[in-house]
Amino acid sequence: MRHRGVMLFLLCLPVLLVACGPRYVADPLPAWNACLAGCARDDETGRLIRRGCLQGCEMALEAFPFAESVYAGRQPCEAALGRFDVEGLLRTLDARCMQEGTQVHRRRGCRDGVRLFYGNMVPEMCVGDADVNVSTKPPVALANDGAASADGAEAEVVTQGEQAPVAPEGVRADAPEGD
Repeated sequence: MRHRGVMLFLLCLPVLLVACGPRYVADPLPAWNACLAGCARDDETGRLIRRGCLQGCEMALEAFPFAESVYAGRQPCEAALGRFDVEGLLRTLDARCMQEGTQVHRRRGCRDGVRLFYGNMVPEMCVGDADVNVSTKPPVALANDGAASADGAEAEVVTQGEQAPVAPEGVRADAPEGD
């Protein structure tokens, strides 16, 4: 009887080790940071499309298809990122930008933001799940004057989540949006 219990334990041990082993997730934070940095362009076009660009970054993050995926290793995670049909999702999000945008610059900014986010999907996004919490949406802290606030002091937070970096210095929500 005792021998049978030991055999059962030894048979189940590999399964338990695999189930409790390292797990990997696709962390959207590098793409999010690159998207925000791209939206912070300080040329004339950058100022015109900034609001739409931030909206596009948020839209892309909300549509991030790997938010709930957990992989048994780094290679399966990287393979999933490599197989992902980015173009199909870009077409869907572009259509959404066109529907929701009220001005030509906001539409263009939205499309640019989506492309900035998904243009930065790299294998380095695969990290151990202890290193990241992908269930929360990174906030963009905007100060009362519309400028990004690095310390969050007197800032409105545009978010649906709880943690992550603040928009880079120079991102302003009150940029002009003329045609």
